[in-house]
Amino acid sequence: MNNTNPYQSPQTQVSFQQDNTALLEQVAAGQKLVIYSILANFLGAALRAPFPALYWLLAVAALVMAIWGLVKLGRGMEASMLGKVFAFICLFIPLVNLLVLISINFRASRLLREAGYEVGLLGVK
Repeated sequence: MNNTNPYQSPQTQVSFQQDNTALLEQVAAGQKLVIYSILANFLGAALRAPFPALYWLLAVAALVMAIWGLVKLGRGMEASMLGKVFAFICLFIPLVNLLVLISINFRASRLLREAGYEVGLLGVK
């Protein structure tokens, strides 16, 4: 004999889907900030010799964008605290910061593509 109630409503995990969507939206927003930070780093490096004041302004803006992007990506990708601290420390080491940002950007792109998002050169479309 079947012990299930035929009049019982179906059980779904709607809250999980909403939480997953919210996390993916944080990943997408963080990825955009990381990409803009990478571009600002390259632009600042190109302007370093002719415009040193503009270089420092771009360097500070890139650092702030990178920190905020890593915070959002860390929340969205549910990264460990050790990984977040390591990435944060690496932001202050020249050239290593670009390598860390690029690798995190690749991981975020892969995660978003697996979730069904279309990821372009500047992030989620």
